[in-house]
Order: sequence, then C-alpha cells, then structure tokens
Amino acid sequence: MARRFIDTHVIVLVLAFVALSGAGALALIYSRGYTHGDPPIRSDGVGYYIYLPAVFLDHDLSLVRTVHRSFGGDLHKAGDLRRVKHGYLGPHQIGEAILLAPFFAAGQVSAIASGSRRDGFSRPYQSWAAAAGLLYGVLGLAVLGSLLLRWFDRWIVGATLLALTFGTNLFHYLTYDAVYSHGFSFAATAFVLWSTIRLTERATATGALLLGLGLGLLAAIRPTNLVIALFPLLVALRTRTRVARPSLLAAGALGFLAPVLPQLLYWHHLAGHFIFDAYGSNPKLELTHPHLLAVAFSIRKGLFFWTPLVALAVAGLPLLRSRAPVVALATPVTLAVNFWVVASWSQWWYGGSFGQRALVDSLPLVALGLAALFDWARTGRYRVPVAVAVVLTSLLALHAMAEYWLGNIPADGTTWHIYVHSFTKL
Repeated sequence: MARRFIDTHVIVLVLAFVALSGAGALALIYSRGYTHGDPPIRSDGVGYYIYLPAVFLDHDLSLVRTVHRSFGGDLHKAGDLRRVKHGYLGPHQIGEAILLAPFFAAGQVSAIASGSRRDGFSRPYQSWAAAAGLLYGVLGLAVLGSLLLRWFDRWIVGATLLALTFGTNLFHYLTYDAVYSHGFSFAATAFVLWSTIRLTERATATGALLLGLGLGLLAAIRPTNLVIALFPLLVALRTRTRVARPSLLAAGALGFLAPVLPQLLYWHHLAGHFIFDAYGSNPKLELTHPHLLAVAFSIRKGLFFWTPLVALAVAGLPLLRSRAPVVALATPVTLAVNFWVVASWSQWWYGGSFGQRALVDSLPLVALGLAALFDWARTGRYRVPVAVAVVLTSLLALHAMAEYWLGNIPADGTTWHIYVHSFTKL
C-alpha cells in the first residue's frame, strides 16, 4: 500500500506540473494575442462545439438559428457546414460536445454571474471550453499513468508522461488548440487502453461497459479512431480472455451505443439517413492510396520530422515483449493500422495545424513503446545516449511549437528555408 501511494504521489506531481504549465500557457497565449485575436473556440473547434449552444440556447437541432445569430449565416465560419434536407450539417461529430457539456454549463453560469452575453460564444464560454481541453488531456495522462504502472516503476512512468507531453505536439493541442478534438480523443484512447487491461484482469459487465463507452466516445468524436478497437481485440486474443459471454457483449454494446446512438439519430433527423458521410466527396478516405512517406517524413506535416521523439518510441516497441507481453502485439499492430488510415486521408496534411495532428489521438500507444525504451536503457550503457536523444528531440519539438505560436512557422506550407530560419530568431 505504501509503495502504491508513493507511485501515485509521483504521478500526481507530474500531472500537477502539466496542468500548471498548461494554465500558464493558456494565459500567455491569449494575453499576448498569439492566436491573432481568435478565441479558443475557432476553426474546427467551432464545428465540434456548435451543437451545445444550438441545443441548449437556441433549441434548434438544425443549427440554423445559431449559424445566423452568431456567424451571420456564414457556413464556413460556423464549422464548414453545408445544407442538408432539414438544416445545416458539418463534418464534425457530437462526441466532443458530449464531453464539453459540463463546461458549457459552467460557462452559462459564469455568463449569468458576470453579465456577459448568454450566446454560447462570449468570454466565459470560451474560457471554460479551453479549460476543458486541458483538463481532459491531464485526465488522459492520469489514466495512461495508471496503465503504465502495471509494468513500469514510478520514475519510468513519470519520465514517459513528461516526455510525451512536451516532446510531441500533445501540449500544443491541450493549450493553443485546446478545443480541437485531439486532446479529447487522446483521453478517450488512454481510457480504452486502460479499460482493456482492466477487463482482461477481471471480466465483468462493468468493465465491458466502460470499454464500450470508451470506444463509443472515440467513434462519436472521430470515426476513423475506431481503429483503436484493434487493441482490445488483439489483447483479448493474446490473453484468451473470455469476453464473448452474452452479458459482457450486451454491456459493451450498451456502453458503445450511449454516445454513438445520438449521432445516428441526429444524422437521420437532418439528412434522413442513420449513416451519413458529412464530408461529402472531398476530402475523403482512400485506403488504397495512402501517403505514407509524406505523413511520416515530410517537412510539411511529417510525424517524425515535427515530433522525432516518436521515432524513439517506435524503437522501444519490440522491448514490450519482455516488459509488457500482454500488449506487445496489440500496440505496434494498432499503431501501424492507424498510421495507414491517417495517411489515407486525401488531405493528408489535415489543414492548418502544428505537426501531424491526426496522430495525437494515438499517442497513448506511443507511450508504451517510450516507457519500454526508458526501462531498457536506464541500467545499461545506453542510458546516457537515450537520455540525450530524448532531451534533444523534445527541445526540437518545443522550439517548433514556440515558433509556431509566435508566427515564425506557418500553419501550413513550411519549407526548409522557413524551418532553418526559425532558429535564427531565438
């Protein structure tokens, strides 16, 4: 019990540091105007959020009232909406709005107390939405830390969580772009991994319900994230966990449908179909034409270019066989399939963003390889080289993030000249 308390205490300190750093970053970003005057709820964030004011303030599922009241009828500014049979529909689903609902309520209370506009987009709502992105990210790290403690000690877990946060683009999507979907998907993925192992340890209806809920949230936020379902499937096959019992299947299905069914009903209400391609013809998923090299290495949005720490994590994946054998197959296979799906999006650079943002959602899987590498290196002759590599790759990621915030690195179209020139502005 005492050791568990110490382990937890270390993780809590790490989480507190991330939370305080995130709060400070949010204050800096918006006090210095790094977003060029745009509020936290912007761009894709509008599309994920707009359901809340539409339902709770305008009482209009069609979104028409909200679009005309808050965006002057501009469908692009309102989240790239388009006209359908019974209103406006966008490519962004309702899963994030479900998670944001308590924070929207807090924004409503704050707006009433402060006398601000009660339209869903005034400053109190904006502040609470940004806080939600950070909080869910920290919760995701907490769940991930609990998972990693099953196989690694507290120092390895603490180092892994810190490196994952500041050595990738995760911190950016918990602060600068906190209302984008990626921090929320990151938390849901961590929850799926944790609930998978929990279910293998004790196959109960509650465990199946939680796993189904996590998968349902992933699907309701971004449908392509359902690739993460490979992880529990492969872990179940590896451990020969008997999860095919009717009671467990029913509980899992119930958990999955809880966030997914509202989305299906919403599509049917607006477009007349339970399954509807809200993106239309462009961009689209082309699984037979993936942009693997560009997504992996290009300066435009290459994963290993912008977050080279991930390459170290990939090197650590084979080490899971001796350290966490239960996830040794599921982790690399899920990561590989997810990478293929992400690279198969026709707009593989995913618009204006920092780094390869679509892969932020699967960073909890990356953490497993990173922890295995740290555990392997700490007692051998590679301890110093690995530590140096982690520090250098993290500094490169932090430099790129800072230059992105300052506007020296653009949201898209970065060239070698622009990237190299960013180092001269220090």
